[in-house]
Amino acid sequence: MHGSALELWPTISYGNPGNASVLNRLLNDDDAAAKFIADAIAIAHKQKLTGFNWDLEANGQPAVDSAKLGPFLQKFGAALHAATPPVGISYDAGNSPIAGVQDMDRWVSMATYTGSLPSYLSGLAQGIKSSGSKFGVGLCPVCQILSEADTEARFAALAKYNGTVREIDLWAAEYSVPPSARWEYYWPRLAKWLAEA
Repeated sequence: MHGSALELWPTISYGNPGNASVLNRLLNDDDAAAKFIADAIAIAHKQKLTGFNWDLEANGQPAVDSAKLGPFLQKFGAALHAATPPVGISYDAGNSPIAGVQDMDRWVSMATYTGSLPSYLSGLAQGIKSSGSKFGVGLCPVCQILSEADTEARFAALAKYNGTVREIDLWAAEYSVPPSARWEYYWPRLAKWLAEA
C-alpha cells in the first residue's frame, strides 16, 4: 500500500524449508511455464490484483536452477506487463537484482529486515545503487523490537536519498494478542513518510 491507493500483491512462494525440485521442473518446461504465466494473468484480472510478489526460499538440495530463474522471471514479467490491463511483478531478494531481468517493478530487500543499523544502512545503500527507484525497502517490525532511536534512524536514512525510495515493504505477521509494542515507533514515521512521498 502506498499513500491512499490500495494495492493487492499476493505472494507466489516456494520453499522455506524445502528443495527446489518442483520449482526447477517449472523453470525447465516451456509448456508448463507458458501455462503458469497464462494462469497468473487470468487470476490477476479476475481478482483485480495489482501484481504478484515472488518469494523463493528453497534452501535444500537440489537448489534453484539459477541459470533458468532469470530468463523465467523476465518472460513472466514481460508477459504480465504486456497484458491488458498490465499486471505488476516484484521479487523478494537481497539487495541486488537478478541479472538479465528487466521487467521487474520492484526488487524488495529482505536484507534490510536486520536489527543491525550498520547492516541496514549498508543494505540500503547497496540496494539503491543496484536498483534505484525500483528498490523496495523491507522493514520487519515483528522480527525484533527496535528502540525509538533505531526506528528513527532507519527512516532518517530513507530521507537522505531524496525520494528515491518509493516503497517500504513491511513484514507484518503479528501473532501476539493483544499486539506487541513492536509497532509503536513505526506508525508515526510511516504516516510522515507517506505524507512526504
